[in-house]
Amino acid sequence: MGEQVAAVAEFTQTPPDMAATMALAALSTAGGRVHVQIRDGWVEQTNLFLVVAMPPASRKSDVFAPMTRPIYDIEAAMQEESRPAFIEAVVAKEAAEALAESIMTKARKTDDGLASNSLVAEAVGLRMEADAIVVPPRHHRGPLQLPPQPRSSYRGTRVSGRAGFCPSPRQLALAD
Repeated sequence: MGEQVAAVAEFTQTPPDMAATMALAALSTAGGRVHVQIRDGWVEQTNLFLVVAMPPASRKSDVFAPMTRPIYDIEAAMQEESRPAFIEAVVAKEAAEALAESIMTKARKTDDGLASNSLVAEAVGLRMEADAIVVPPRHHRGPLQLPPQPRSSYRGTRVSGRAGFCPSPRQLALAD
């Protein structure tokens, strides 16, 4: 992480503490909940409050984007990985609800009271089974929308296999 902080700070020509602060914020979101036991019976959840206060046009967005991009990439991969389980649960729940509704429709149409009660009891059981099917939450309904990249006249490209960023070949040619 230190290499990325140094590379981003150098590339954006910003103070390294800005990139480090944003790195801490990004890491804190990935760590999950942490509880500290002060003594027996006293447990506190840890909190990290960070602020980057700089004047306008000080490239805060240019630092924020590369420090948070790995989180968005991991989130997109996890959503894609969980998509089949989500679809399977939705279809199973809809099928169970449709079956319960079709049994209820039969119960409404029958004139025989005993058969109607039997069908209603069956529909109740099927509805309970449908309600027991857990559909995992889905936060994005459609293609994943990542935040837009900051607009800058001087953009870098990711160097494969090396932490940090460097100017693109076009930018290097323009600098010469």
